[in-house]
Amino acid sequence: MDSWANKFKSLFNSLNPILLIRSIVVPANKKLVVTTDSLLEGVHFPLATPAHAIGFKSLAVNLSDLAAMGASPHACNMVLGLPEYNDQWVQQFVQGWAELALQFSVPIGEIKTFRTAQEIEIHVTAFGLLSEGEGLYRHTAQMGDLIYVSGTLGEAAVGLSLELQLIDNENPLKALDDITLIALGKHEQYLVSRLRYPTARVELGRVLNGVASSCLDISDGLQADLGHIVQRSQVAAQINCGDLFISEALTQHSLQVSADTNSDKLSSNKLSRAWDDMLTGGDDYELCFTVAPSNKQFIEQISDECNIRLSCIGEMTEGYCVTKTLSTNDEVQRSQDDIQGRDADKNLTVLDAQGALYFPQTKSYEHFQ
Repeated sequence: MDSWANKFKSLFNSLNPILLIRSIVVPANKKLVVTTDSLLEGVHFPLATPAHAIGFKSLAVNLSDLAAMGASPHACNMVLGLPEYNDQWVQQFVQGWAELALQFSVPIGEIKTFRTAQEIEIHVTAFGLLSEGEGLYRHTAQMGDLIYVSGTLGEAAVGLSLELQLIDNENPLKALDDITLIALGKHEQYLVSRLRYPTARVELGRVLNGVASSCLDISDGLQADLGHIVQRSQVAAQINCGDLFISEALTQHSLQVSADTNSDKLSSNKLSRAWDDMLTGGDDYELCFTVAPSNKQFIEQISDECNIRLSCIGEMTEGYCVTKTLSTNDEVQRSQDDIQGRDADKNLTVLDAQGALYFPQTKSYEHFQ
């Protein structure tokens, strides 16, 4: 499919020649970091998602990975699988990708294409640069560290539910068409856009070097992804739902679907649903990071300078337990773990706004399940 790849390169070049490079060169005194991610139609984005959004998101999720490493984007390679070549679709895809690539000056070194049986596949390898002494990791959180998240969580999860609940049963994974999307309220349109166009926190990741003790981006849901820091660092964690910021769009959408139309506050049921979306929804691509209490003042400065909401939602705690496969004789211990509100695999405790144990009614995305 070299002819397809050449058409892609021609389109990128016509938009801006700096979007293409012949080879990826690592500058002196810099360290190269690499991440790779795949987006599959019907798995990572609904069928019939606009090509512009697919192009934008394909790059954004990889830039988010680089941000979680504290790296500056340098270049990327792309492998794209299509069931057929459609000029209009390809042009919109390239425009969406280029919009974000130009924002962060991220050229493409290599483009490969192939034909698929039915669904679209995008596989991207992104390269970032670190200076000496820079880098953010998952295994370096310490007991007593504060847990922060950037931006707002849960909006993409609600956006996905809007995509999927307003369609016919014959197409359970099909995205909203333009007419249906325009008919939605402004808050619902915004929530769908948060799913389709995630924000890669590149600038934040860079300035967290030397400040954050650990970091990752939230793709599968806060609870699951924070669990990776817990497991890698072997330090337990506690999340306080009362400290999770609920955005205006989430609030207004919840009030609109609530039977209590006379209230300007979320009922306990709606509040729990919002918490579940923020804890387990996924597709946020915000950064979750830990910070020593002595660095708290720097986080406040970073929030102001970068104009990003940074919310302290919990802390790393003592009591990490090395988990094992449970046998029949371990049922009592498992019950005790459940009573304590602690995920036996991730040593993660969740509390509601009153400090009582909280159990989300939904689960984070699990690969290969």
